[in-house]
Amino acid sequence: MGVEVFDSMESVQLPCRVNVSISMESTVVWSREDLRFSTVHIHQQSGDDLSEQNQRYSNRTMMSKDALQTGDLSLTLKNPTVSDSETYTCTVRRFGRELSRIHVHLQVKVYKLQVVKTAEGVEAVVLPCKSKVRLPPTATVEWRRIDTDQVVHLYPSIQLHCPETVRGLTQMEDNPLRTRDLSLTLYSPNHCDSGLYVCTVQKGGNNLKQKVV
Repeated sequence: MGVEVFDSMESVQLPCRVNVSISMESTVVWSREDLRFSTVHIHQQSGDDLSEQNQRYSNRTMMSKDALQTGDLSLTLKNPTVSDSETYTCTVRRFGRELSRIHVHLQVKVYKLQVVKTAEGVEAVVLPCKSKVRLPPTATVEWRRIDTDQVVHLYPSIQLHCPETVRGLTQMEDNPLRTRDLSLTLYSPNHCDSGLYVCTVQKGGNNLKQKVV
């Protein structure tokens, strides 16, 4: 699974969910194998154990207090930077026996606004958004206009249209999660459509990717 974020974000969540029968009375170890001191976060019945944590993650990681009871072992990483980009492993052990191992690839990108210019009278304009990592087929894609906080387009199933802010219809590819092309086509653009738009990919409440255009 892959997660993409900008370095300007306050935090990012690395998803890891297992059956409660696996997580109960177990120890969860988040690690990054490319580091000499690979431990990122440890959580067990008594709570967090950060004694072996790599210092670069000091005061930057957090797991839910009831993680072992719910099976949601996701890790929140605060203030992500480009140097945090790597594959992280969520390992569940009980009495030394490995029960589960899930890999999550994190890509942190430098925030860079992509400007799209067009003119009134053109048939359509494309707001680009592409993913370099594989996206889960059950994820959702939301295009939102930032200055008005209005949802412009949702995938799957819903297309929204508001004459005051989005003069034309919007369209995405038939299967954008498979092709990784999440771009939005805005037909009959008008000067009232000018503004900042953000493309967000989510699964289970977790942001997997965001891009501002």
